Amino acid sequence: MTATPGGGWDATASPALDHDAREDLQLLIDASPVFTLRFQDGSVTEVTAEHSGDVNQLRLSATPGADADL
Repeated sequence: MTATPGGGWDATASPALDHDAREDLQLLIDASPVFTLRFQDGSVTEVTAEHSGDVNQLRLSATPGADADL
């Protein structure tokens, strides 16, 4: 993940997801694009995930009103 201006993140799957994993992730995003990010330091935040045709490349943005202490 790489932080972006404006408080979001660009996330790239590495290694790239296989066909089944891409389909599963697409189903999850279609059902609800809101996910909980958990960082190594123990902090968490809710984000909305979106992609532009490739679920290996996601743009994550903090969900409005997200509580960093979930």
